[in-house]
Amino acid sequence: MKKNYQLIFTIMLITLVPLVLPLNAQEPNLPLYACEYNPVLSKGEIGDWDSGSAFLPSIMYDEEDEIYYLFYTGSINIGVSPTSIGFATSHDGNFFTKFGLPVFSADGTGFDAHEVSDAIIIKLEDEWIMLYTAKDNPFFGPGKTIGRASAPAPEGPWTRLDDPVLESGPVGDWDYGLIAPRSVVEVDSGLMMFYYGSDENGLAGPWQVGMAFSDDNGYTWEKYNDPSTIFWPYVESDPVIPIGEPGEWDEAAVLGAGVIKTEEMFQAFYTGCGPGGYGIGYATSTDGINWDKDENNPQYIISDDPYAVMMGYVYIEIPSAIINAEGTHYYIYYDWGTGPGEIGMAWAEVDYNPGIPSWELNAGEALLHMVYPNPCSGAVRLRYQINEQRLTICDLFQISGKRIKRLMNEVRMPGEYEMEIDVSDLPAGIYIYRLQAGEYTGLGKIVKME
Repeated sequence: MKKNYQLIFTIMLITLVPLVLPLNAQEPNLPLYACEYNPVLSKGEIGDWDSGSAFLPSIMYDEEDEIYYLFYTGSINIGVSPTSIGFATSHDGNFFTKFGLPVFSADGTGFDAHEVSDAIIIKLEDEWIMLYTAKDNPFFGPGKTIGRASAPAPEGPWTRLDDPVLESGPVGDWDYGLIAPRSVVEVDSGLMMFYYGSDENGLAGPWQVGMAFSDDNGYTWEKYNDPSTIFWPYVESDPVIPIGEPGEWDEAAVLGAGVIKTEEMFQAFYTGCGPGGYGIGYATSTDGINWDKDENNPQYIISDDPYAVMMGYVYIEIPSAIINAEGTHYYIYYDWGTGPGEIGMAWAEVDYNPGIPSWELNAGEALLHMVYPNPCSGAVRLRYQINEQRLTICDLFQISGKRIKRLMNEVRMPGEYEMEIDVSDLPAGIYIYRLQAGEYTGLGKIVKME
């Protein structure tokens, strides 16, 4: 309860500041908060292909179809191979509908003869590309190769390459025991894949995050290798997000990283493990290689997730991250281990700090002022100004990013305006309003009280 009051107080302060933004100025306003609809995906019913486990989420958003795709690993057994890969879809990133059947499974031959898992997806023009961990044997343990498959659509058919595109390191290297993809981002010169690996202990860790680069759409990859590290376990390659120093919260493991790239920087939400157990931390980088971990880590621990506490879960694992379609929130998906067979989500608000201090605007710009009264129980008044004739659109959203209703869609002449936003028919909570005028978009929060 204390955390909710802190959130409301913070939002009340934020609404006193003008909110004007170019859409690329995105940073998270941490910390993270649990999605009230958790779990967002659960294992299937008895007899389903994923009735034993649903874990290892990987999120992407298809702008063309305006759909969130949540790919995940599933098994008819509880966390035991063989595993396959399926997906679910959502229009708001909160409520997902399963496709029904796995879209990618082991075919009994080659390097992925027995198991496929840990799929991450990227869409390049009209081709969907999947990178996944593979195993060629039925024995218990982690995968040590990454494969590539492609398809014209998420449901397939998926065509795999005959050979892996990336393999674990040699004996003694930091990623000898395990290699699994977690994120792939597109940069000007190609693709960057962030994977997590482990030494000879495999599943026992310690896990760390590495990076590999491809300039041919993922057919071949080269691991990042710092030439100055000449001793094992960092002779052949190096982690880019390593474990923390002794005594730090992530001293034992950095288990996967959900990486997002904006125009300003790379951002990673990653699982860490140390003396206090598991949590999700945040790090930033300008090049994807040199990362700065946030001094306030961890941002999210198991006690922040009411559903996980109620169910008695103790792990938070393998996050995948995205900025939602409206640009208002970060969505971070994770699992609670293979046993629970469920996937949860946490969110953070996007924090815009444009620094426009007054009403003096350039041509084509717009400016939002605070809504009042805020908090409210009925209607609020929104003041805004535009400096050029523009089509002006205003929408109201749930905190999850789902649009509730369109409030305005009109051409406005230059000038100052005031409009009413009536939330009297909505339940108590936090809502987002978005006003668009030309190339500029303004966001604000409304706190609805009982």
